[in-house]
Amino acid sequence: MAQFPAKTLEMSEKEMGEIALAIVREKMLRGVRLTPEIRREIGEGAKKLGVKFDRAMIFAEILMRETLEKSFSKK
Repeated sequence: MAQFPAKTLEMSEKEMGEIALAIVREKMLRGVRLTPEIRREIGEGAKKLGVKFDRAMIFAEILMRETLEKSFSKK
């Protein structure tokens, strides 16, 4: 059976947040579903994560505006 050396995984909350945000931004660029149910989906996600709905909506709006600006900007 293969054996692997023990690893210590270390990363700050700040670094994990930066990586998570970069992943979310990249995913949004690949496709955002803007449906009438988007507010409900954001609300359900916020509830699962223990995040206030209004903060989740602001976060989503910022990301959507960034995505639109990137998508329609002149390269």
